[in-house]
Amino acid sequence: MTTSLPVGVASGRWLDPSRRSTRRGRTTEPRASSATGGATTTAEATRARPRVVQRKDTLEDDASGDVFSALSAPPSWASASTNPPLMGNFAPVVGECEIGDLEVEGTIPASVRGVYLRNGPNPAREPLLGAARYHWFDGDGMLHWIRLGDDESSDDALEEKKTTPSSPSSPSAAAASYGRAYVRTKNFEREASLGESLYTGLRDITPVWRVLLPRLFTKVFEDWKSPDSPFWVVQSKNTANNGVKAHAGVLLATYESGSAYELELSRRLTTLGVCDFKKSFATKDYWLDNMTAHAKTCPKTGELVYMGYNLISLDFDAPSDEKTTDVVVGVVDKHGTRTSRRVIKMSRPSMQHDVGITRSRVVLLDGPLVFDLNRVLTGGVPFA
Repeated sequence: MTTSLPVGVASGRWLDPSRRSTRRGRTTEPRASSATGGATTTAEATRARPRVVQRKDTLEDDASGDVFSALSAPPSWASASTNPPLMGNFAPVVGECEIGDLEVEGTIPASVRGVYLRNGPNPAREPLLGAARYHWFDGDGMLHWIRLGDDESSDDALEEKKTTPSSPSSPSAAAASYGRAYVRTKNFEREASLGESLYTGLRDITPVWRVLLPRLFTKVFEDWKSPDSPFWVVQSKNTANNGVKAHAGVLLATYESGSAYELELSRRLTTLGVCDFKKSFATKDYWLDNMTAHAKTCPKTGELVYMGYNLISLDFDAPSDEKTTDVVVGVVDKHGTRTSRRVIKMSRPSMQHDVGITRSRVVLLDGPLVFDLNRVLTGGVPFA
């Protein structure tokens, strides 16, 4: 599932769609009203196509001018699939991009300024075991954003903003830009460097030994100091596609079965790595804990309250009917440092996913879907 997040609202002015404005050396005339039977202006007909700013692993610049079709087209392997999570509005798009100078039709209220962010699954390459095995939750995390206000989608726009004085008596037309970028997790980068998928998805939790063993080697010998998923996640990867949360000046991209990734809160949304919350996380925290999608911010203290749950019991010597699994509740202060970690014992490994907070309580959701390892090992569904 996806999470959308509005980030920051700055001051602004009401926009007048009838105002003639010149921006970056290009003149834009107002659109003629269809209600009055007006014809489309020459300037509109010859309007320059949106500017595509190239990034690493992005689309090639589309010289044909039909850039929006190219940006929304799925990869060929997904187009050929009849798997529902790869079809229609669920279909992935190809590559990262930044587009400035989007045309604005109508009026944007002066109070609407800032950036709107959305995180969701977007597989960067064909799944290891084929498109038919793809699950909706398997895709690599991709952040999409829409910026309303000053156009800061590229370095040239920033330079012009620095050198071009603004006139308070002549408000400029609002800029709108769009962009998208992958959350570049450790295993996303590994797959990108090899040009192939290395991990299975939720439909293939049953051990596939040719996949599990090399991934276990990587986790134990390369990522042991700060693995991005707990001990019971090996064959699948932390895709950081479940949610996005702003806290203490950074963005957190979260995943149901892994640690949060930290992203720079800037127009580039650069992935900084697995978040250690100002070094308040130790190695054991990464191995034992995870951070589910929907941490909550206390409106009074500014603290971030998160929850994570393990699916495998560590009570190896306990009878099967007495085994427990751990749910961890943590608190991160408004400055970004974890100040509390509590472990709650649960009688069954139920799917938790979300958490609630009140003035004095943390609300855990012990739902009806329960994980069964033996069922998984025999090819059954993980939760039932």
